[in-house]
Amino acid sequence: MTVMPMSYESFEENVIKLSLDPTVREMLLLNPREVIKEKLNVEIPQNIKLNFVENTIDTFNIVLPPITDSVKVNIW
Repeated sequence: MTVMPMSYESFEENVIKLSLDPTVREMLLLNPREVIKEKLNVEIPQNIKLNFVENTIDTFNIVLPPITDSVKVNIW
């Protein structure tokens, strides 16, 4: 078992492929850590929080990037 050996882009591509199977998709929503471990042989450290959400016809989720000291924030 490895801990995040691939790039983020590669990891994301693999998760997207997994999500095409309706059964696996449902499992990703319920228990993503276990699915990733089982299907991709990748163990996500426990200190990393995983949140999988699904867009639907009436719900669209937008992920906001973290605010860091290196990001200048201008409001209006």
